[in-house]
Amino acid sequence: MVVVAGVGSCTPAGRHEPRPVVVLGIDGLEWRLVLELIRKGEMPNLAQQMSRGSYGRLTTLHPSMSPAIWTSVATGVAPSEHGIRGFIHSKNKLFTNRDRRTKALWNIATDHGLTSQLIGWWMTYPVEPIRGIMVAQANTSMQLVREADGILKGQLVQGLDHQIHPPELNGPILAMAADVEKHFDDIVRGIVPKIPPDDDPAVTPLWKQSRWAIRADAIYERVAEETLRREPNPDLLMLYFGGTDVLGHRFWRWAYPDDYKHPPSAESVAAYGSILRDYYRYTDQRIGKILASAPPDANVIIMSDHGMGAGNRKRDFAESPDKPLRTGVHGQSEALLVIAGPDIARAKSAGSPQSVREKDLDSLGSVFDVAPTVLALLGIEVASDMKGRALTSLITAEFLARHPIRTVPTHTPKGWAKTRNLPETETPGEDERLEQLRSLGYIQ
Repeated sequence: MVVVAGVGSCTPAGRHEPRPVVVLGIDGLEWRLVLELIRKGEMPNLAQQMSRGSYGRLTTLHPSMSPAIWTSVATGVAPSEHGIRGFIHSKNKLFTNRDRRTKALWNIATDHGLTSQLIGWWMTYPVEPIRGIMVAQANTSMQLVREADGILKGQLVQGLDHQIHPPELNGPILAMAADVEKHFDDIVRGIVPKIPPDDDPAVTPLWKQSRWAIRADAIYERVAEETLRREPNPDLLMLYFGGTDVLGHRFWRWAYPDDYKHPPSAESVAAYGSILRDYYRYTDQRIGKILASAPPDANVIIMSDHGMGAGNRKRDFAESPDKPLRTGVHGQSEALLVIAGPDIARAKSAGSPQSVREKDLDSLGSVFDVAPTVLALLGIEVASDMKGRALTSLITAEFLARHPIRTVPTHTPKGWAKTRNLPETETPGEDERLEQLRSLGYIQ
């Protein structure tokens, strides 16, 4: 999620314009399942945002590699420009924040004197100095631990440098992560009532491979809530959750068994068919909690980097029980966008969110358009070298009259990447992280 606020003329409520902007990044969130749950009244917080704004699809990158897409969301430029092309370099070395060559929203906000809170965003390890708080994405090899049941991520590691900026927040934030870890089993039971047992060969490995994503989301939700209490009303807050993607890869076959030539048994579907829907419901609750902590007059952007659909449709999964296959894949699916707030135009289509069907969803733009749109809503100039454009059709005419779109050639001076001086970091968990990526099917 990204929350952005700027300064300017006072609003009747006493706040300054431009208002805060909230962008919540939810990996792999799929419209098909979202709309199904909204029709049942089971994602009310997302439905509320839809009802007060606009919604549709965003074109995205293909192949849909999350590090590349989320960095494009943050920078407004293509991977060939920002430098994060995927998960790994050609020599099986993981990309990190050190590899990004162009400024991101948090750098631009800092340049304009705005404060930021950046929680769990892709490619932010090692952290960099910004005006505010940065807590690195847990998808880095430095933050991996190995347990008896497999490779996990999502823990902030005690004693590990360059995870948190400013450094004086290391103690409080690591204590939050430790508390989540202490109560993690209870957290999981509160999300997924029917937890798979330890002896189901078809499902147990998939579940164990999903727990690290649930852990990561729980930690960064807690960190975001606490940092908002400690430092309310930041000018820029960016928050990412990845569990919907990981559980979608693992449990799509149980959510939509009719999509497969060899579906799970009826008993298996009855036992585990709700796992993915449970997590979507919980994600909606998380949206509500975060927005309740954010400034009440914020403009809100909720988005995914791509959708999800059935994969390996014709495979007989029983033939390889020792090598669980991904049942959900990105394919050519596009990203989800919901944008709402006092400066956002209402959707032209009639009807409530409960009446929306997939065929009703318009293409609103591209993932490259998010950064320019955030800058426009902040009252900051949009860079001409950005691949995207500000989605002015989604912004009210009144706001644009008060804050016309302004441009600059670039926000990234020539040679900027060489001046970043980010610390050299060791990667003792790199082999484990690579194995984790293989288990998700992202690399061979």
